[in-house]
Amino acid sequence: MLLADGEVGLVRTLRPADADAVLALHTRLDERDRYFRFFGPMPSAMDSLANRIAGEPGDTHAGLGCFLEGDLAGVAHYERHAGSAEAEIALVVDGTHRAHGIATLLLEHLVATARAAGIERFIAEVLAENAKVI
Repeated sequence: MLLADGEVGLVRTLRPADADAVLALHTRLDERDRYFRFFGPMPSAMDSLANRIAGEPGDTHAGLGCFLEGDLAGVAHYERHAGSAEAEIALVVDGTHRAHGIATLLLEHLVATARAAGIERFIAEVLAENAKVI
């Protein structure tokens, strides 16, 4: 994909082998970004969450990553609500790569992936003070 600043990134489906990269991305977040992502500090079971985000995609889950020069710069994923056509989504982008359009492009790709799985609506909770995401 072509980012807003002209840099080229690779968007692809995350797989279990990407769990360490997902964990590393979340570990690099500063305190404020962690607060916006988790509404508090990073969960103590972040390794389990990273494994779930990078788990094999299917009808109930999918995760996409944006890689810049081989490094994971952003993640978007969804988890379907049981028995529903709705899914909760979450996105995170490394602070050094913000304002380049990564989250928007990941969201566009995630929509296409979700539609193919029968997802009709995304749901996300965002803190009111996170104006850039809103």
